[in-house]
Amino acid sequence: MSESLNDAKLDTPQGQWLGLEYEKVLRSALLYKYYKKHKVVYLISLSTDPAHRKQGFASNLLEFFLENINQMTHKEVWFFCDKERIPFYKNRGAVMMKKKKFRRVIKDSIGSNCVCMKFA
Repeated sequence: MSESLNDAKLDTPQGQWLGLEYEKVLRSALLYKYYKKHKVVYLISLSTDPAHRKQGFASNLLEFFLENINQMTHKEVWFFCDKERIPFYKNRGAVMMKKKKFRRVIKDSIGSNCVCMKFA
């Protein structure tokens, strides 16, 4: 069982991505962007191939990401998610934050069923 992480900058304004491979297959990936002025890292997306969900790939990737972001930048990680995902993120240390504060920094549109959260 060999797990490996791949980190690469994208050549687009979307940001950077980090992927988790297991047995040479990409299982989970996340996309993030730095907001240096506000000292915030925006977690844009965390996804896992549907065939490989509920196996800990997203948890492992998120844990690695948070540890390394914290060591490198000491910045908060902000994101929004739908209400179904709140327990997943809370179990990993995320807390709720106000949409108004989030929107002042992050200009993405937030769905009415979504909540803003952060890892501090």
